[in-house]
Amino acid sequence: MYRDPRGTIYHPHLGEEFPLGTLSVEDYQRPEWTFNKILYVEKEGFFPILKEMKWPERNDCALPQFQGVPQSCRSRLDRSPWRDRRGYTILLHS
Repeated sequence: MYRDPRGTIYHPHLGEEFPLGTLSVEDYQRPEWTFNKILYVEKEGFFPILKEMKWPERNDCALPQFQGVPQSCRSRLDRSPWRDRRGYTILLHS
């Protein structure tokens, strides 16, 4: 069963957002060496603020935003090859 995109991931340095749904996550290929961190902020409202401040570009950090945390997206990011390059995920929650 496939589900509609439930969020996006913003790629620093490319300035592009990519959809995160069941099909798109299966086909997701991270661009080479554009980031080595993923910052997921659980609360709404931080995504546009961080983008406006150019925080992702200054810190080589991708920004995903989800409606909830879809298991398929989290699983795909967790086993993504970028983690083999000393990448890590940062989660901010209350």
